Amino acid sequence: MVGVDYNPSIELLDQHNCSHSVHGDDIAIGPDGKDSYYYIKKADRMVLVKRTEGISTTDIVGRLLLLTKDHHFETENQLFKRRLSHEFCSNQEGVSNNIINK
Repeated sequence: MVGVDYNPSIELLDQHNCSHSVHGDDIAIGPDGKDSYYYIKKADRMVLVKRTEGISTTDIVGRLLLLTKDHHFETENQLFKRRLSHEFCSNQEGVSNNIINK
């Protein structure tokens, strides 16, 4: 989400219809000396996930986002295959779209 404060609030959860917030157990401490999720924890709307050494959820999410973006664009090979299949397939009447038969 763009423009979201690192110290999420109950109002933010409610605004996005979220029942809970989830974060690793390596929560940062804010300038006021409280952890970034103090108020969410106090409201019992916090789920902590044990951190696994060497595994970065930020990297995993980033890689997943890159994967989802790619399906919107055809690679040159995919485009070529689609054009070939279109050329050599039949239309609804069973007439070949093949250039040779035109």
